[in-house]
Amino acid sequence: ELTWKMEDLPRLDEFGPEKALHTMRIVQEAITNIIKHSGATQLTISAYPEIVSDRRYATVLITDNGSGNLPEEDSEGRGVQNMQYRASKIGADLSFMSSTVKLSFQV
Repeated sequence: ELTWKMEDLPRLDEFGPEKALHTMRIVQEAITNIIKHSGATQLTISAYPEIVSDRRYATVLITDNGSGNLPEEDSEGRGVQNMQYRASKIGADLSFMSSTVKLSFQV
């Protein structure tokens, strides 16, 4: 089951095709990892504005009801490493918590 929760996001300066592509690929990889590794039956993708320590962010949150296990670092896949690389290329913060992937762009 897929649930979308979308709010209006603040405008991101210089968010062109390259950042859009990297963002799409990060979300795509997160979904792929959930399908392959978590055993989840529910997936929620949220986008919302966020304020943390007086800083404004546009945040994408991907959560599921699965096991919360990330693929092992020494596994054959490179999905998590690719996600981290892509986030660094576009200046986004990427974090992994149990059954949650959070991608944030400072506004």
